[in-house]
Amino acid sequence: TLTLTNPSPNTLTNLNLSDVIPTGTTYIDSSASGNATYSSATRTLTWPTYPSMAPSQIITEIFKVRVN
Repeated sequence: TLTLTNPSPNTLTNLNLSDVIPTGTTYIDSSASGNATYSSATRTLTWPTYPSMAPSQIITEIFKVRVN
């Protein structure tokens, strides 16, 4: 689970979120929320750009891995 929080008093724009899947685990295909894409070459999940995030807003994305 990844949780993003905007602690600022300003609206944030054009946010990018990605996460590298740790060595010793395997990403479970199609398990990521929010239309994330997975690159097996870089072991990275990337979510589409968030156009804006209001003050105090929380965004949560999830995905599953298997421990090898």
